[in-house]
Amino acid sequence: MPILGKFPNLRHLELSRAYKGKKFTCKGNGFGQLETLRLGNLENLESWHLHTTAMSMLKSWSIFGCPELKKIPERMEHIAVLDCYQSQREYYYRFPMN
Repeated sequence: MPILGKFPNLRHLELSRAYKGKKFTCKGNGFGQLETLRLGNLENLESWHLHTTAMSMLKSWSIFGCPELKKIPERMEHIAVLDCYQSQREYYYRFPMN
């Protein structure tokens, strides 16, 4: 994630089965132009840490197929609307576009 976060014009990112680690860390000012993020089928992902200045332009995002992820970044919890499809173990987090 640190390398992807440095791409200055990255606006849309979808990762599916692309990461086998347990932890995501998005450092300060990373993903500065990112507007949409979709994370899927990251079966080992347990935690996601997001610096307060990372992903500052994000307008919508979703996470699905991450059964070990127990918590989204605290900064997102206050603005996220959660639709949960328990039977499929899919979790979609979205917050309204401004």
